[in-house]
Amino acid sequence: MDKINVLIFPSATGTSREIFDSLKFIRWINIIGADNDIKNFSHYEFKNLEINAPFITNENETILFLQNIIKKYNIKCIYPAFDSVMLFLKKHENTLNVKILTSPYETCQLCISKTDTYQKLQDIINVPKIYNKDQVTCYPVFIKPDKGYGSRNAYKVNNNIELIDYTKSISDYIICEFLPGNEYTIDCFTSNRKLIFCEGRQRTKAVNGLSILTEHRNNPEFKKIAEAINNNIEFVGSWFFQVKYNVDSKLTLLEIAPRIPGAAALHRAYGYNGPLLTIYNYLGYPINYINMNKYENNVSCYKTYENKYNLNLFYDNVYVDLDDTIIIKDKVNVEVIKFLYYCKNESKKIILITRNTNPIVKLQKFIISEYLFDEIKIVKKNENKSSFITDKNSIFIDDSFMERDDVNKNSKICVFNCDAINSLYNVKY
Repeated sequence: MDKINVLIFPSATGTSREIFDSLKFIRWINIIGADNDIKNFSHYEFKNLEINAPFITNENETILFLQNIIKKYNIKCIYPAFDSVMLFLKKHENTLNVKILTSPYETCQLCISKTDTYQKLQDIINVPKIYNKDQVTCYPVFIKPDKGYGSRNAYKVNNNIELIDYTKSISDYIICEFLPGNEYTIDCFTSNRKLIFCEGRQRTKAVNGLSILTEHRNNPEFKKIAEAINNNIEFVGSWFFQVKYNVDSKLTLLEIAPRIPGAAALHRAYGYNGPLLTIYNYLGYPINYINMNKYENNVSCYKTYENKYNLNLFYDNVYVDLDDTIIIKDKVNVEVIKFLYYCKNESKKIILITRNTNPIVKLQKFIISEYLFDEIKIVKKNENKSSFITDKNSIFIDDSFMERDDVNKNSKICVFNCDAINSLYNVKY
């Protein structure tokens, strides 16, 4: 497979996070990110990142910005990672002269408006009843932006006073019947107008409109609704829709989006990689089925934040302790081992510095090769570890405060306990 360069734009959203995680280990894909600034995860994880992106309201500036990136990196396709950006890029696909990895423009335009989506499908599947402001006589109802997404600026309205307040604070709003039941997201994939993948998950916990706790759910109704939508709207690649149960216990549509959702990571555990399959689809490879893993119980996924650091610390040598550092509680400290292999990839020198009188035996017991280390230094009881550290362009890792204090004061280098290992590196893809 020839390598291709893929641009994720913007690179700082929950959607871009899922696209990035889905593609970063694919050997023939080079990922480039573009965003407004560096105050987001992509600054720490993208090897290639372009900043100072204009907002798409500045149409000509955005097109010129993207054209420069396309030329600089020889971009073959762009993954839009935000709903309004998706519509913008699809509109200018011919001008940019690269493939925009989403469904046709007409589909993007339809799905970005809940009113248009409901009108399109009102005779096909269950959609919420829509009310004009002066038609509301029975509460609760639900108000949300017509062109919003997730649960941002979406509210349950319990009385007329709240309705007046919310209609003043939300522009371009839509008032719908209140759906009291559980909410589900159904991840889908379409190739050549055929629905290839359709699996549901319950949105158990959401923060700022993003699902952070989600659990797989089997329900034959999901597939029926997906087929009905797919037969009436043209999708290409990954897409999803959301439903909730109404007061009559019928699944009712909330919204549809022709993109990968941020919490689709759950279904990667089953074998579904939507962003990768969408690229295969773009390249013309037939996608006829997806081989799914089967589990005895439903899989759940909790999306957490991972700390990323920018220390601006430069070092060539790593001095690392053995007992209670590499080996802790009679187990291998996988975080330290991961870091040491990162150092190998970066051609840094690794020196094992230990008071263990037979470190080779200890390493062998835990199946760690002695050849991981460039040197092994055994420190005697009456010696200080600092006396073995001569190169100032070094760091020192040890669980003991006394050892760290000695090295910090006498060798004048940065020292770290195991709890700070993840601050020392960010692997970029």
